Formats: sequence, C-alpha cells, structure tokens
Amino acid sequence: MYANADLQNVPQWQGTLADLREEIGHSLAVFLFDSPDPPDEWSAVMTREGLLSAEPGRAVPREDWALAVALWLKDEAAFTLTYPQRAQLLRRFGFGLT
Repeated sequence: MYANADLQNVPQWQGTLADLREEIGHSLAVFLFDSPDPPDEWSAVMTREGLLSAEPGRAVPREDWALAVALWLKDEAAFTLTYPQRAQLLRRFGFGLT
C-alpha cells in the first residue's frame, strides 16, 4: 500500500497520508465503476484540459484519477480552482456532498 514502506529518504515521496488518499481513490474507482479505471468521461475532461492526448483508444491513467481524489481530499477548494472541470465531474459522482 505504501510507496515508501521501507522508509527510505525519497525527496519526492509525500508521505503515508498522501499514499493513503491515493489508495482511497483507487478503491473508490472500483466501488463506483466496478473497475480500477475511471469512466470515459474522465478521459474526455482530461483531454479538454490538455492533460491527455485525444488519440483514439488511449487508456486513461489510473493514477491520475487516484491523485485527483487525493488532492480533492486534501483541499477541495484548491483542487476546484486548479482543476474546475475535473472538480465538476467529481461532484457528479457524489464528491463534496454532505
């Protein structure tokens, strides 16, 4: 589960909590979509934001979805300002609702 389970000094490692947030993102994808892959709509949003090539048949990175969930959980307001289209899609899936 942890990217740095052996606790080596890895400068780019953000810590256990960040890893756990990403793992929650993977788990939510399986729960919501019965797959570790995000839905096709996620690919379309990423393409519109210029983060994914529009090439047909190109798979959406699972890690982008998981990282988006991690960033959302850390700071919803900052995520929404930085990635408004993805934030809107996450809300459609029930994120941010109380």
